[in-house]
Amino acid sequence: MSGFSARGGIPQIAFMVNGAADVSSASSSPVKIPFASAPVNAGSGYSTSNKKFVAPVKGMYQMNLSAVVGAVTGGQKITLAVASILVNGGDPYYSGPQAINSNLSADYVYVSCSAAVSLDVNDTVEFFVMAETTSGNFLSQDPIGDGSYASGFLIAPT
Repeated sequence: MSGFSARGGIPQIAFMVNGAADVSSASSSPVKIPFASAPVNAGSGYSTSNKKFVAPVKGMYQMNLSAVVGAVTGGQKITLAVASILVNGGDPYYSGPQAINSNLSADYVYVSCSAAVSLDVNDTVEFFVMAETTSGNFLSQDPIGDGSYASGFLIAPT
């Protein structure tokens, strides 16, 4: 297996991405998080140009997402936020919803999800967020800086 080193026979594949630009939406559809920086990218599986992880080897992977989501305009409060991990562009297999009591709604919330996923070579993984506010469906991903990140690593080849 070229392009990455192996330790104890297990290829070293791991990534951590951050540096997402702000994104916003006027619908309840999930929005892809545009992570621009990959400070860790062993095995070169994460592409900052297409914003997705492509599995270089078949195996079981651990994927993680932590996102900061905020209301787009002043006065709105977040009532529901969801972080999603999508495999091969399909439906969100793994989602971490955070419902917020309307009396406790917030300007910003943190959402996260993690999943162990079985991937074939060239399977893709992407990271999404969605939020609803008191005045409709809007979101602004990571409006307070670099608080959002995603990571993943190969648990074992199969």
